[in-house]
Amino acid sequence: MVTRNFQSLLAMILLVFSYQLAQAGGPMGGEIRYSYLNTSGDYEVTLVLYQTESTKASNQPVEVLLNSTCYGSDTLLMSPFVPSGMTGTSSGGVRFSADAYCVDSLVEDSLGLLAFHYRDTVKLPGNCGDYSFSYQQCCRDTVIDNIAQPGSSVLYLNAMLNNTHGPNTSTKLSRGSYGLPRFLFYKNITSYSSFGFGEPDNDSVLATLVSAVASNGSPVMYAPGYSFINPMPSTTPFSGAITPTEVGEFTMVFEIKEYRYLQAGFWTQVGSSMFDVAYVIRDSFPDRLVSTAFGGSQVLDTISNVTAEDSIISFTLKEFQLSSLTPDGSEFRIIGSDGVVRPVVGAGCLNPGTNLLGDSIWLKIHGIIKKNDTLQIQLKRGSDGNTLMNACGNEFTNFDNGILIIKKAQFIDLSENPNSKPFSVYPNPTKDKIMIEVDEGETPERITLFDIQGRELKSVIPQSYKTEIDISMLSKGMYLLKVSSGGLQQTRLIQKH
Repeated sequence: MVTRNFQSLLAMILLVFSYQLAQAGGPMGGEIRYSYLNTSGDYEVTLVLYQTESTKASNQPVEVLLNSTCYGSDTLLMSPFVPSGMTGTSSGGVRFSADAYCVDSLVEDSLGLLAFHYRDTVKLPGNCGDYSFSYQQCCRDTVIDNIAQPGSSVLYLNAMLNNTHGPNTSTKLSRGSYGLPRFLFYKNITSYSSFGFGEPDNDSVLATLVSAVASNGSPVMYAPGYSFINPMPSTTPFSGAITPTEVGEFTMVFEIKEYRYLQAGFWTQVGSSMFDVAYVIRDSFPDRLVSTAFGGSQVLDTISNVTAEDSIISFTLKEFQLSSLTPDGSEFRIIGSDGVVRPVVGAGCLNPGTNLLGDSIWLKIHGIIKKNDTLQIQLKRGSDGNTLMNACGNEFTNFDNGILIIKKAQFIDLSENPNSKPFSVYPNPTKDKIMIEVDEGETPERITLFDIQGRELKSVIPQSYKTEIDISMLSKGMYLLKVSSGGLQQTRLIQKH
């Protein structure tokens, strides 16, 4: 931590740097976040500023103020850096990748926007309920339409930490360790306004639209006709899906509050952070926008597991929003090489991410599918009224087609015998443990757990009619459970939340 003895010097450096940025055009937005590092109380604090390439910002250290009622004020000198896995420009900023705009990598539809990253490590002196990390800079980019006189409006960012109930790492944007928010949208095209958040501590998260903030945390003045509740012209309310009706650049601010449930039986806030982003609305949809889930007639490698009269197939596709997939799998139609439709009776994501997105699907199909089968898969509007939605909330093409070639058919002999005695599995779905129960007085010979590809994960020899299996270390998704007794076997499909 930088001591207060250097605050005056650092303030002068910051003033010069802020003046340079203001002269160049100012930031389009930014965020502050922090990560708990170790039991010594070390935290890494990260500041991200979004700037247009034309600003030619000087990538110099900047100041973040650390304040608390318990220990007073201090100053962090944040050094510029390029996150691992990203490539910095000559100015030190990171250019947004194509998928930050949800467009094909061949599309040249660049905003000319850079993300500048800064960080410092601080050892907190002790526990306190109101640690605050803040940054302010004059002034915002003049192109912003919904803030009155943005070229004279200060950008203020803040994150809060309450470590009296244990360490905390702030919520992050969903797109990678140093995720970048989506900035680019299109006039009269319906999209989901929000982006996903990842909560590393499994705390409960509340995301709300709040006012953009100016100097020392005071609300900005919005241009006539705009407010933080209605930050841009749209035919739908600014919640969930939006349909922009005007071209422009509009500031949105999301406040993310983190709540933790304590053993005492109540919830308490352990952190918060601000995501100040600009939505850029353009007039026309670009060519080659990602709109297909399968890539046309692309051959997809899939694996089939056969259980009784049903088959489970799994495959990857373009990234999609988990909430747009219905449990009944009604978004999909499977047609065999004989031209006969194979009914889809269930669906789910194999390994759902914490960012509310997925790129792998399992489908339960009524009918046996064998090795070397060639299937046509068709994406269509399901029982919820839409196909799958891509990562940016745009609907994949209705009646998009792909080809599935079953290169592996992992028959694991899960066929059931009518003489098999029934068993129960509960809770299902589960987060950690499952209980397998047969008739009292009976003891199964073996209980085996497989992943959806048919690979054996765990095998247990029961000691009584009730057997508990811990699956807390497994990833979220679907699994197959086989119970063997007296040469007979039964199976169940279980789900890990």
